[in-house]
Amino acid sequence: MLDAAKELFLERGFDAVSLNEIVRRSGGSLSTLYELFDNKLGVLRAVVAGERFDGIGRIEAIVAQGDDPVTTLRAIAAEIHEELLRPDAIGMMRVVMGESLRNPDFARGLYALAHVPFVDLLVKLFGRWNEQGKASMPCPYIAAELFLGLVVHGTQLSAIFAGPCGLGEDARAGRLHEATRLFLTGYAIHA
Repeated sequence: MLDAAKELFLERGFDAVSLNEIVRRSGGSLSTLYELFDNKLGVLRAVVAGERFDGIGRIEAIVAQGDDPVTTLRAIAAEIHEELLRPDAIGMMRVVMGESLRNPDFARGLYALAHVPFVDLLVKLFGRWNEQGKASMPCPYIAAELFLGLVVHGTQLSAIFAGPCGLGEDARAGRLHEATRLFLTGYAIHA
C-alpha cells in the first residue's frame, strides 16, 4: 500500500489521490488501509517514515564502520547528498512541503519523526568524538544542526526548486567538499 501511495503521490500530488485509488493500485482493501493508517495523511506519514528510517539506517551503517571522524563525516555528507538528489526524494519533499503548509500538526509530527532522530544520532556521534579528544565541540547538538545546515540547505533548495539537475555534478561535489572542510576545520575534527 505504501509503495502504491508513494507512486500516486509522486504522479499526481497528495490532493489528487484518493484512498480508493491507493487500494486499487496496491490490491489491498480499504478497511485494511483505515486500520493501518487511519486516513490519507496517515498514509503520507508512513511513506515518509519509511524513507527516513531507511536513510538513518544507512547513516548508522557508516558510523558502525568505525572509520576515523574525517572519513565518517565525509561519508555521511555524501550519503545525505545522494539521498536528497534522488528524483523520488525530491518529489516527496515537494508533496510533504505542500501538506505541511496546510497542516502544522502534520509538519511538527514529521519533524519529530524524521529530523529529530537523525540529529540525535549525530549528537551521540559528535559527543563521543568530543570525549575522545577527536573534536572540540562544546555543544554537540548545535554542531549537529550546523553540520546539517552546511551539508543539506543549499543542495536541498536546489533539488526542490531546480530538480536534480539544478547543480552540475562538479558544483555539487565542490559544495559538499567545502561544507565538510569548513565543519572539520571549525570543530577541529581529526582522525
